[in-house]
Amino acid sequence: MGLFNSTDANEEKIEKQYEKMLGEGEKVVIAYKLVRDLVVLTNCRLITVDKQGITGKKKLIVSYPLKRLCRYQIENSPYFDIDSEVYIWFEGVNEPVKFTLSKGTNIYEFCQLLTTYAILT
Repeated sequence: MGLFNSTDANEEKIEKQYEKMLGEGEKVVIAYKLVRDLVVLTNCRLITVDKQGITGKKKLIVSYPLKRLCRYQIENSPYFDIDSEVYIWFEGVNEPVKFTLSKGTNIYEFCQLLTTYAILT
């Protein structure tokens, strides 16, 4: 997943768009649009959608089960209005999932939700 600026995505719209991929009882918790790409956190997994090609019709969709989350890391500055970088490692995956949340995005809300669904459930 590339490093791009993010905007909050409409979770209901994303859930309807990808409902055929969601398991029974799985709900979209939060989603971020990263220019053309998408990062979706459900109550069970992290899904990345990488739109490819000029038209973006071809998509690489990768699903990471939250029960395989090893650790995550964020980089941000509380004093300057800059982007926050997120790195998430999963068991069995060599490289972390990386993306950038733009300034104004509540990185702590994302971390709280990630912790809630990956560690506490």
